[in-house]
Amino acid sequence: MSEDQGVVRSNVRRLREAFGQLAMSRKHREALLEKVAKLELVFRNSIDVLLLVNPSNGVIEKASDAALTKLGYDPAELAGRRIHEILPDRDESPGGGEVAYGLADGVFVDTPVLTSAGGRLPMDMTLSLVSGEGGSALLVTLRDSTQRRMRERELKTRNSALEASLAPLVITDGDWRVSYANRSALRAWRTSLGDMEGAHMRQLLQEGAFNSISQAIVELGEWRGEVVCARADGDAFPAMASGVLACQPDGSPLCGVFSFVNIARRKELEGRLREMSLHDSMTGLYNRRGFFAVGKQVIREARRRSSHVGVLFADLDGLKEINDSQGHASGDRAIVETGRLLRGCFRESDVTARLGGDEFAVLFGDSQPGEGEVLRSRLSRSLSELNASGELGFHLALSSGFVRVDGAEAVLGELLTMADDRMYVEKRAKRKERGQR
Repeated sequence: MSEDQGVVRSNVRRLREAFGQLAMSRKHREALLEKVAKLELVFRNSIDVLLLVNPSNGVIEKASDAALTKLGYDPAELAGRRIHEILPDRDESPGGGEVAYGLADGVFVDTPVLTSAGGRLPMDMTLSLVSGEGGSALLVTLRDSTQRRMRERELKTRNSALEASLAPLVITDGDWRVSYANRSALRAWRTSLGDMEGAHMRQLLQEGAFNSISQAIVELGEWRGEVVCARADGDAFPAMASGVLACQPDGSPLCGVFSFVNIARRKELEGRLREMSLHDSMTGLYNRRGFFAVGKQVIREARRRSSHVGVLFADLDGLKEINDSQGHASGDRAIVETGRLLRGCFRESDVTARLGGDEFAVLFGDSQPGEGEVLRSRLSRSLSELNASGELGFHLALSSGFVRVDGAEAVLGELLTMADDRMYVEKRAKRKERGQR
């Protein structure tokens, strides 16, 4: 190869390298231009008002299109004006500069911004100093705070509603630890928010109750039922409760929301109503319904223990005569005294009832042989002592019948009928005796 050919080839190689570098530079420039175009597109179409401000003098260099829709300014006309012209509460100071305009990095809530119509619009302002090879600029972001303030009012309203709720409300985190409790919950558990926050839900409920509740909530998303709530002082109260689970988008637990209704008073009223439905209001003894409800349990127990049961049926003699001769007040007292007499003669475990009118019955569990005569004799003796005292002002008399059967064969209705029949045998004998006299 000649020297001239080598020079030519070297020049060609250099030309190729130069053209390659030129092509790479063009691609790089095109890529940069594409990025700038995208950034320009994002800047112009932002829903917030974006302003690029010279930090040294506070002059607006560029404004997004939202300046027109939000504030009424043409972005092109806004460029070149000083930022303090649209921020009336931020005065320009001699010497200018970022600090002079009070435009340090930060977030400023409900900043009054002057609109083109001369009005003031409260906006949330964010200031960020951005720097690059071409210098620095202050990016001012202005966002209409109307929606934020509306959401804040809604949250305040909801929080006020939660606090004002008469129902105890408890919110837990994903680990079932209390993050919020309203005033009603604090009153119900007799504690403070400081003591309740962070406590696990199982600490607020009867031991072992939360395991099944949490399992139901995780599997079904909700739970409702009756539960016993435990206080730190060892006291407790019954409640109707419900719990729901709120989850994050990925399905993981976000929080649990529990609502409680203290039913202690309701339970008390239910107990009273149940007591009233099973007891005679005049004597305090069981009524017919109570006698059969409790009596079935006594017979069931007698069958289990292979024992006998006994029934005493008693009828108040001459109630009509007492009413007619001395008035219904005396007749009522005769009924009350009969109930008191029966209650005093027999054990608390015996089921004593006023079946209605002048009819009474007593059911005895684990009845022993010969018990009927012993019981009737005891009743007769107590009755004689009461009449001898002269406290009543009238003569109280009872006729009674007793029956005893194996618990395995006992049917309460049949026992009453059998004892009633035997009572009438005694009553007819008394009438016959009075007729002979």
